[in-house]
Amino acid sequence: MRDRGLEPTELEERLLRMLRAGADDDAEVASWGRLFAEQRSARGGVGVFPAAINQLDVNTGYGMRELRADLAEVTAEIVAQPNVAIVDVTDTTPDEEKDTPEFLQALAEYGSGITVLTTPEERQGRSPVPALPLRVHLAPYNFYCERRSNEVGHDEIYWALSGGTDSMSKKSGKTPEFGSTLTGHTRWFTPPHDFVFVDGLVHGYVALNIECWEADDSSGGFYNKMREILATMAERLAEGAQSQAYDPPSGGGDNGEGWAALLAVVLGLINALLGWLTNDDDLVAERTLGFSRDALKHYFTPAGREAEWIFDGGSGGKHRLRLRGTVAEINLGAYHRSKGTADTWSAPPSTPSADNLIAVAATYNSGFNPFYVTAAAELWHGSNRVPNVRTALAPGVAMRGGKLYCMYVGLDNHLYWCALSNGTWSTPIGIGGWATWHSPALYSHKSRLYCALTGLDGKIWISSFNESNTSWNAPFPIDHHTSSAPALIDYKNALHCAYRTKEGFLRLTWSENDTDWQRAVSAGPGGSTYNTPALGDYRSRLLLAWRDISGDVKVSERGSNGQWGPATLLQSGGYGDPCIAFDGTFTTSNTAVYYLK
Repeated sequence: MRDRGLEPTELEERLLRMLRAGADDDAEVASWGRLFAEQRSARGGVGVFPAAINQLDVNTGYGMRELRADLAEVTAEIVAQPNVAIVDVTDTTPDEEKDTPEFLQALAEYGSGITVLTTPEERQGRSPVPALPLRVHLAPYNFYCERRSNEVGHDEIYWALSGGTDSMSKKSGKTPEFGSTLTGHTRWFTPPHDFVFVDGLVHGYVALNIECWEADDSSGGFYNKMREILATMAERLAEGAQSQAYDPPSGGGDNGEGWAALLAVVLGLINALLGWLTNDDDLVAERTLGFSRDALKHYFTPAGREAEWIFDGGSGGKHRLRLRGTVAEINLGAYHRSKGTADTWSAPPSTPSADNLIAVAATYNSGFNPFYVTAAAELWHGSNRVPNVRTALAPGVAMRGGKLYCMYVGLDNHLYWCALSNGTWSTPIGIGGWATWHSPALYSHKSRLYCALTGLDGKIWISSFNESNTSWNAPFPIDHHTSSAPALIDYKNALHCAYRTKEGFLRLTWSENDTDWQRAVSAGPGGSTYNTPALGDYRSRLLLAWRDISGDVKVSERGSNGQWGPATLLQSGGYGDPCIAFDGTFTTSNTAVYYLK
C-alpha cells in the first residue's frame, strides 16, 4: 500500500499497528501481506473475513463503515459456527454449565471459541431503561486441571490474557508458568501470577480473550512478540466493546449476533498473526468472552463471586478457569465549573447539585438551571420534576419566544416535545415517524427553533419548528455521519453543529443559510472521545467541551483567528456527556460546563 503512495484509512491503520506488534520491521509486515495474498489466491482468503475483504484490491480504501456493512452479510454464517455461542444469562447461574456439549466439542476441535453473554432484551437493541454505570473488578481466580495433555513430560501451563471495556480500559499480559500441572491440581492466580482484566467504570460491555498455553521450548523473542500482540488484542477488544455500547454492529437488529461476528473477526486477525509467528509452545485452548451489562450483574455481585469457564484442548488437556468479579452500580452527581467576569474557570465544586443521575442537560438564556435525568427515568428541571416525561437520555432544551422548549427521546426510542410557559409544562407531543438512539440538540437561530438529531441510519438530520401550527417541519439529512448525538449552537449568525465521527474524532460543520452545510473540520485542539461534545460561547468566543478517552472533561476556545486554543482540564474522570449552560440575564456573559461524576 505505502509502496504505491497510498494512505491507509483509520481502520487500515489500526490493522497495520496490529501487524507491526508482531513483526520485526515493515519488511516482515509486507511479507505477511504477500502471505495473505497467497492465501486469498489459494483458498479465497481468510475464512472469518467477509468476502468483500478477501476480494479487496490494495488500491481500494476500506473503513469502519464498510466493515459494518460487509460484516452484516456474514453475521449469520459466523454465528452458525459450532464454536460460536450466544448465551441467555437469564437461563443460567454462575455455577451452572454455560457451554453446550456441542460447543465444547467444537472448542476441542477448533482450539478456540467465542461466547457472548447477554439477555434477549439487550440482543434486540439498546435497552430503553436508563442504567447507572457499573464499577467492575474482574480477574482470574484459579484453574483446575481436569485432564492433563497426552504429551510426554510435565505440563507447564501459562495463560495469555487480554481485556477491554467500553470505557476503553485495556489490560493485557502473560503469566509466568505455573510449574508442573497434573490432573487434579488447582492453581491460584496469586503473585507473581496475578492479573486483573477490568478495574474501573463500565457502561455496558466487556470483552475478554483468554489463552491457555502449554510451554515447550519457545524463545524469549516469541514471548516478547506475544506480549505486544496481547496489548494490541486488548485495544481491539476495547474498541469492540466501545462500539457495541455506542454503535452496535447490527444497527438495531440482533446485537448479540452482531457483536459475536465482530469478535470473530478480531479473533481471526489475532489467530492469523500468532500463526505467522514461529514458536514451539502448544495452545491448549482459546476463548473470547463478551459480557453485556446484564450479564456482568447476573454472574458477579458487589461482594464478589466466581464463574467457571472450560478450556478443553482435546489431547492438549482440559482446564476449568474461574473468574472472580465484583460488580456494583455507582451513583453520579452533577458538578459544574463556571466562567464569569474574571475570564477564569472556577475551582471544582466539592458537592454535587443532584445525585443518582444518568444524564445532565443545560440551555441558554434561562440561568444556571440544568435538566437532570435520574435512574428512575424521570426528568427534572432544577428542583422540579417535568411531568409526564419518561426518558433515559439527556433532552435537547432551548429558549425561544419566552418559552423553554424540551425535546426528548421516550423509552420507546421515539421523539417527543413539550414547552414551559408561565410556569406550566405543556403535555408532551409525539413527533410522528421520528426515532433515534441518541439525544437531540436544540437551539434558537434566526428567529426560529432548530433541532439536530442522529437518525437510525447514522446521518445527522436537521429540522425547524413551525410556530404557526406548533409542529416540526420534515427533517432533511446533511452529509455528515456520527454514532452519538450532535451538538448545536448559533454562533456569529451561522448554525454550527459539532459531533464525533465513528472513529471517535471531533468534527465541526456549519451553515449560514440553514440548508447548505460546510465540509467538516477538526473541532478542538485534537484528541478523541467516546461521548457527545458540547458547544457554547463566552464573550464571542466559541467553546467546545468534551470528555476524552481517559474520561477527563476538557474545554477549548476558538479565537478570532479561527484557531483552537489549548485544552483546559476541568475534571479528571467521570461519566457521560458534558453540557454547557449560558446565562444571558447577567450584565456580563456567564458560562458553565456541567458534567457527571
